[in-house]
Amino acid sequence: MESHSESSLVSELAGLLKDTPIPKELEVTILPFENDEDVNTSSFMKEGVHLGIHAPNVPKLARAFRKIYYSLRNVAFDSIDSKNDSMDNLMDCISCLLLLCPDHATAWADRRRCLLKRVSALEKKSVTACMLIFWIAELGYITMLFTQHSKAPNAWGHRRWVCRQMLALFSLENRNGALREDWHPSESIIQWATLEIAVCSVIAETYPKNYYAWTHRIFVIRTLANIMSPSMCTKNDDNGRENIKAVLETEASLTEPWLCRHVSDHSAAHYGGEALALWLQVGGGSNVTRKWKMAIVQGKLQESRRLIMKFPSHEVIWTWRRICSKFCFVTFTKEEALSFLQEEISFASSIFDEASSNDAKEIEMQRLFSMAYVVWILKYARECDFDLISLMDEINVIKGRVRQMEMPKSVIQVLMKLG
Repeated sequence: MESHSESSLVSELAGLLKDTPIPKELEVTILPFENDEDVNTSSFMKEGVHLGIHAPNVPKLARAFRKIYYSLRNVAFDSIDSKNDSMDNLMDCISCLLLLCPDHATAWADRRRCLLKRVSALEKKSVTACMLIFWIAELGYITMLFTQHSKAPNAWGHRRWVCRQMLALFSLENRNGALREDWHPSESIIQWATLEIAVCSVIAETYPKNYYAWTHRIFVIRTLANIMSPSMCTKNDDNGRENIKAVLETEASLTEPWLCRHVSDHSAAHYGGEALALWLQVGGGSNVTRKWKMAIVQGKLQESRRLIMKFPSHEVIWTWRRICSKFCFVTFTKEEALSFLQEEISFASSIFDEASSNDAKEIEMQRLFSMAYVVWILKYARECDFDLISLMDEINVIKGRVRQMEMPKSVIQVLMKLG
């Protein structure tokens, strides 16, 4: 490595990033060099779409990339000469640096400045298709980076920024006229959303409990829900609306199968709540009825009940039950909600009474989570102005059970305030 100058390191790695096939997977690991001489003269290896960086050399590489980056950034942004290649050199250096330091906020900010300068040149030529390809390529770079750094918040923030540039491009085409006579903005948006959802799904599956992937996925489905407005889907674009609704319906239905495979994924449970809320908001169209919403919510309650029966000692499963229960209080009438409340107390109590396992700790968790759920739902009902006098017998039984357990003081205090 010492035989390579710092600039040649950037050139070598940047060349590998640009050479076809474009890398799709990154791994920082111990590379299988054939002899010791290769270890001293090279830090990178590429095989097909797989790019490797030799882990022992990472500290020296990071220092070299940072040094070059800081020396290039002022020169590049002060340059007025459009033929000067300093901007390209800076972009190459940033691409290399971020592979090792994915949360370098200043580098990401400078990358956005470089991208906007390149886009402005394309805008002058009015080449919309090239601009779209340009942004897709940037998404490809970030996706490759995620294969090694899936939980880098600045990288996810940059991806959201790129997505907004693409959405602005779709909106611009909607105002200025389509590329084809039969083109609708919703077509491109659905393609974009499908790609983003697929990327988030792969990352969440490969790197479990990935808060950033689920948060980005929420951004995608919220965008789709907002696009249901007339500003993007025209009156004649009924097919586009139906396609968007199909995507939202699919997203609202994935929680149960996902939690069956990932019973401790809190982020997935909260995403399920966001997806369900959006589906209830737009899924029924302009003539959405309470009966339709009730059917959807009751279906989710049945799903969460099945999950609890399978995994009663997992907190996330009970969290998902809470999320589903909240929709009941805003969808059902007061009488229906009160009946539901009584059923929930009975259901959770049965889980408490029938707790069984070879593991004493698991039995304790079943009872803890079931009682915590009852206390939560009673507190939520009180906040929704429900009269709990008719449930005082059940509440007193719950109090007795809670006293026998080592419940958090905050839970006990809530229960005492209920009467």
